[in-house]
Amino acid sequence: MNRSTLAKTSALIVLVFAMISLTVAAAAGGSSISLNPTVSSPSHGSTVNFSVSTTQTQPWVSVQCVQGGVTVYQQSHAYYVDPYFGGPFSDFVLTSNPSLDNSVWTSGGASCSATLWYIAKARARTLASTTFNVLP
Repeated sequence: MNRSTLAKTSALIVLVFAMISLTVAAAAGGSSISLNPTVSSPSHGSTVNFSVSTTQTQPWVSVQCVQGGVTVYQQSHAYYVDPYFGGPFSDFVLTSNPSLDNSVWTSGGASCSATLWYIAKARARTLASTTFNVLP
């Protein structure tokens, strides 16, 4: 193998690895979620929603709030138009959640997380997440 062929082969190998790295980085990232600033300091009873960015066609957002180590709020909404249910459903009202057996969130602050996710091969796949505090 002469020097010219060796240099071309080496350059090709470097290019292939660079493309693989970019593909992996794009697959791992590229999605984001953030609390919309309409309510900069949410409190119990506030309505919050999120700005999301993703290439997934059927993303969901889940919000979970914890108060004193106990989950007091947990909801998930489709962030796309579903032919069955409509949507997208983007507002979360931070109040007591009757779907949780132990939930009686009548007041007080909580630590919350919002997760952007989708379903692939019957499994939930996380795309991005953020945290926020609910003021007392």
